[in-house]
Amino acid sequence: MITCVILDDELPSVELLTHFCLKSGVLQIVLATTDAIEAHHYIKNNQVDLLFCDIQMPEISGIDFVRNLKIKQQVQVIFTTAFSEYAVTGFDLEATDYLLKPFNFARFLSAVEKAESKLLSSPVSEEEDQQADYLFIKAGVKGKYSKINMDDIEYVASDGNYISLYHNGAVSLSNQSLKELEAILPKSKFMRVHKSYIISKARISKVQGYTLRLQNHDIDISIGDSYRESFFNFLKSRTI
Repeated sequence: MITCVILDDELPSVELLTHFCLKSGVLQIVLATTDAIEAHHYIKNNQVDLLFCDIQMPEISGIDFVRNLKIKQQVQVIFTTAFSEYAVTGFDLEATDYLLKPFNFARFLSAVEKAESKLLSSPVSEEEDQQADYLFIKAGVKGKYSKINMDDIEYVASDGNYISLYHNGAVSLSNQSLKELEAILPKSKFMRVHKSYIISKARISKVQGYTLRLQNHDIDISIGDSYRESFFNFLKSRTI
């Protein structure tokens, strides 16, 4: 799923974008707000893939908001506004797209597909790779933690109130949610393919229809409806 933030000073616009995001099936809203300060703080401190940003806002323009944020290159920006004269400035900031209000769902999806394509093809920075080498998991004994290398993780499954991490033939349990772990795992190496599964891209051994298998595992993992478009876009980008 693509994590996104919605920033617009008009509540009806926030509600429309929220509706379109949910309808798309590929976007996960992590923040929808009319407050530029709240949005700025969130993006600075959290992993965000896509920002929907209105240009005409009373306290700060969307253009200045993005400039002041010094937004990370991998965060895609889609500007929205009722004024077409801002389009050139938006594209000067290397925005992914520019939505002129009022826009329909088809136009919205077109912009999202551009963002998705850029996210799939964007290289991961050296800093991100260094941060993504390993994680620690509570080992079941108070105060004890076990280190798991990211490259050793084969897949993660949600089992009710906990998740199971399969790595190097072992299984580790955590009470963290799949959604929380998804935000930690590097998107260059892992992807959510079902409401109950995150898989290592490098471990995929076979895809047939809407089912995949991983190396050294006999289980069939279904590719959920909401994740199919992003999965098959990834598959297409790796197909010769």
